[in-house]
Amino acid sequence: MKKRREGIYGCGCENGRKFGSARLQSEFERDNPLICLLTDYKRDEAPYLVRSAIRVIKPDARIEDITHEIPAFNILSGAWRLARVVSAPTEAEGTIYVAVVDPGVGGERKNLIIGTKDGRYLVGPDNGLLSLAFQEAGLECAVSIDNWELTLRRFAKSSTFEGKDVFGPVAAHLANGVQIREFGEKVDPNHLRQINLSLESTPKLHKGHLVDIDEFGNLRTNIENGSLDALDCARVIVSCRGLKLFDRTAYRDLDVRTNFESGKDGSVFLVRSSTGCLDIVKKQGDASRELRITFNQIGLTADLRPISEVLIDRSIADRDARGADRNPVSIDVRSSGRECVPSMLCGNAVG
Repeated sequence: MKKRREGIYGCGCENGRKFGSARLQSEFERDNPLICLLTDYKRDEAPYLVRSAIRVIKPDARIEDITHEIPAFNILSGAWRLARVVSAPTEAEGTIYVAVVDPGVGGERKNLIIGTKDGRYLVGPDNGLLSLAFQEAGLECAVSIDNWELTLRRFAKSSTFEGKDVFGPVAAHLANGVQIREFGEKVDPNHLRQINLSLESTPKLHKGHLVDIDEFGNLRTNIENGSLDALDCARVIVSCRGLKLFDRTAYRDLDVRTNFESGKDGSVFLVRSSTGCLDIVKKQGDASRELRITFNQIGLTADLRPISEVLIDRSIADRDARGADRNPVSIDVRSSGRECVPSMLCGNAVG
């Protein structure tokens, strides 16, 4: 086994962990870092083939699946879930994350390795998928994967499965201690494709985006939990490129709760979620189905801006405090005349 990395990434960088500094690692863990997989491959043979490609290079590899259930081609959902995992304080230094949601597989976009400031690696396509994670963790250096001798591309029958032929093998070599500089040239961070999750806030108005829908149908936003006080009542407007999808007056009293139990049975409300941001939820129900919001409204424009916007107006809480009647809370979902697509590109490839 090769000696572990000089500096962090063989780039002469200093290691300063931002998260999980108290986490203890055994010598085995340090010499055999975990490889974690996140893809939109679903339940066919593709995840197995990625693991097989890793083990042909590193037979003793430790591999964990984050999820292979990212909605097909949905870069924003994949990026949000990856960032949530990478930023967890329980994650170990040296962990390697392979992320593949890649509508443009085999095209002109770069293949990347990102070294983060907290001592981890991100491996995947340069399409914005890795960007929320390195924005959160801090980017130490970025390298384009150009050295095909450190991949299995020479055995590939096509260029449509780079999770198996490129990203998995690269992760295995990283876990074996190969320096990041051996894979290719450094990339200027300013030239990386990055999702722009804008967030605007005033004392009365908070504007963010829909970024994901979880398995319970909770609608995830990037508006921070601390934006609203518990038990506030707020007007929430969710829009997607302008087309109204359902009756805006159907939902009233959209309160802010600290947990699910405190909400009214069958009601739709805002909850401070474990992501650190507000979710729109239905108590013991599916908010996405109730409000008729699907992954067609969770996506990106060509310049990697979210297509859906969430506006929270908390001035209604101030009117309540003065004894005024509550106004109906409006939840508008809008879309443009053309169909909202879940990512900036479409295709039928496993990536």
